[in-house]
Amino acid sequence: MQGNPRLPRAGANINILYAALMSGNKPVFAELLNQVCRDWSGKGYDYLSVGLCEGNERVSSASRYAARQLSSTLYIVYWQDTSVLLPEMNLPVHLEIATL
Repeated sequence: MQGNPRLPRAGANINILYAALMSGNKPVFAELLNQVCRDWSGKGYDYLSVGLCEGNERVSSASRYAARQLSSTLYIVYWQDTSVLLPEMNLPVHLEIATL
């Protein structure tokens, strides 16, 4: 790690690298995250963004690198008059972080 980046002045860009690391195995996830950090460190990105759902066991691996942690709420929007298969609400939701 090279330290925590500062937020840019108003109107300036933030260069974000998005990572999708979907391994269900915690040690493999940690190694993938380490490799992403090694491969992309010093390449001009301000932040590496990784999205995990609340309660995910991989949060502890990712939080070692965290300069900032942000929480968000996911809403499901649909029209009731269409045939929609809704996800199970008791299962974790995995989204591509770049879509948020």
